[in-house]
Amino acid sequence: MSWDSIKKIMPQAIQKSGIREQVTAVRVLQISEQVLGARWGQERASLVVFVSFASGILKIQTASPAAMQMLGKERLDITNAINHALGQRAVVKMDIRSSGF
Repeated sequence: MSWDSIKKIMPQAIQKSGIREQVTAVRVLQISEQVLGARWGQERASLVVFVSFASGILKIQTASPAAMQMLGKERLDITNAINHALGQRAVVKMDIRSSGF
């Protein structure tokens, strides 16, 4: 009997257990924070909150008009960077909304 690597076993186990969407959502949110932090720096990235991910839509909120404008301008680049870091095309659309008043 040979041993399989965990890298090979985990995707099959996740698929079989039916939690693939939840695992992908958590990974997308974590990687999104990392990508934005690397692009903008932690101080500016802290103005943005990644709220949720479902069905290819990444929901984002910010109270900063400047951050909202930059997210709009860099939408495609950020989406591509997130998908590249994930190793799959998970994020199809970014829903950017204003929070606060």
